[in-house]
Amino acid sequence: MIYTIALGLLSFSAMAYHQLSDLRLNVYGNTLFTVALDGRHYPYPDTRYEIRDITPGQHFLEVFRTGGYYGSVVLFAGYIHIPGSSVVNARIDRFGRFIVNHITSKYMVPVIYQPAPVCAPVSAPAFYPMSDYDFGLLRESIRSKSFDSTRLQVARQALDSRRLTSRQVCELMDLMWFESTKLDLAKFAYHRVVDKERFFLVNDAFSFSSSIDELDRFIRGSWG
Repeated sequence: MIYTIALGLLSFSAMAYHQLSDLRLNVYGNTLFTVALDGRHYPYPDTRYEIRDITPGQHFLEVFRTGGYYGSVVLFAGYIHIPGSSVVNARIDRFGRFIVNHITSKYMVPVIYQPAPVCAPVSAPAFYPMSDYDFGLLRESIRSKSFDSTRLQVARQALDSRRLTSRQVCELMDLMWFESTKLDLAKFAYHRVVDKERFFLVNDAFSFSSSIDELDRFIRGSWG
């Protein structure tokens, strides 16, 4: 479950709207928490928060752990920077630090097509895998989660907007504890890798040949 907050203004120009950003936040250990942004408190506890339509720039964020004998406990209080037209995925780690997992573009950039010359070859669209730096952030984010289901959820979120190599998928599968979770991740990742010709590398992450057989049936069915 994720608690979503819309900060949208009642009236603004289309250009200003497309500069607004979203913040997606969670806390280590799937802790129930509430947030306050620039003094505005959102009192409903959840394990994840999404604050939408934030103006770019510096903002003062407070994060409170809820429940327990002592009531709310401040997990983080400090200024954060929100870039424009972005989705900022972040977490509060066990040391009370605001950690940015990754930042993606919030809006599709319009593409202006120029008429191609007659008989000119048309290039296929280029897809690039996640950089080593961003992939390192993703691995640390997954490794910090306590449950396989949450680790898989984080990996799927990353693959929804980014591409990976077959080797990177294999490394993410190694972070999963259960064979069934590794298989689910491999199936989800197949259509999102940039080098399908090397997808056989993910077989190294399986412990049982039956998983390799099932993945092979899935891939052959995808060729359809």
